[in-house]
Amino acid sequence: MYRLPDGRPLRKRLGIPPGAYVIGYSGRFSPEKNLEFLARAVFQFLAREENAHFVLIGSGSLEKEIRQIATIQNIKSRVHFAGIQRGEKLVAAYHALDVFAFASISETQGMVVTEAMAAGIPVVAIDSPGVREVVRDRQNGRLLASCNGADFARALFWCYRQDKQAWSRLKKGARKTAKQFSIERTSREALEVYQDAIAAKKKKELAPPPRGIRSLAEKGTVPFAWSQATSRLKVEKDLFMRLVKAAFAVF
Repeated sequence: MYRLPDGRPLRKRLGIPPGAYVIGYSGRFSPEKNLEFLARAVFQFLAREENAHFVLIGSGSLEKEIRQIATIQNIKSRVHFAGIQRGEKLVAAYHALDVFAFASISETQGMVVTEAMAAGIPVVAIDSPGVREVVRDRQNGRLLASCNGADFARALFWCYRQDKQAWSRLKKGARKTAKQFSIERTSREALEVYQDAIAAKKKKELAPPPRGIRSLAEKGTVPFAWSQATSRLKVEKDLFMRLVKAAFAVF
């Protein structure tokens, strides 16, 4: 979905060999991203595969801790901090990766997961809201049921061991998924929500109130305006719930 990206300059700047297998993460380096768990799981993979490297894109309070863990495990030369990347640089950074790793269990949108897939990068992630809607196990990556470091490392090995044809299918699946969340498609769906809601509201406004409420209103017991407001609230509630779903799909 991105045009003319090139991840080689970033790999070169970070000192990553051309044939290396690169696992990547993008986002804040903060506890709510479950980043310490992710780092330890990826480090299990790095400890067994000398050709593997880990690139972290972003910044945050856990950077020092992750560096210390990498040093203790004697893999610090294969753990790279790319800093904050935006725009075309971020696009190129995704294309420097072979697989994207994500372990947050508190996402509401999972934007970085979709961004990685737009670059054709399969994703290994933990099953959670905002992620399960995007990652489809063994179709565009791996979706794991729980935060188990050994299972996460095994999922990375599973990706690493796919043959060329199988890996091509995963990358194709990632791009296909990303297209479902494109601006054009989600904007069209959001517009349809508005149009349906407007039509439903007009229909309800033209319809007479229920017989019981109409009788009470005519007798002066219940204001007729109250019955109209009730109908409108129902329409607006339905609109709100559908817009929430549409807004989620945009990301």
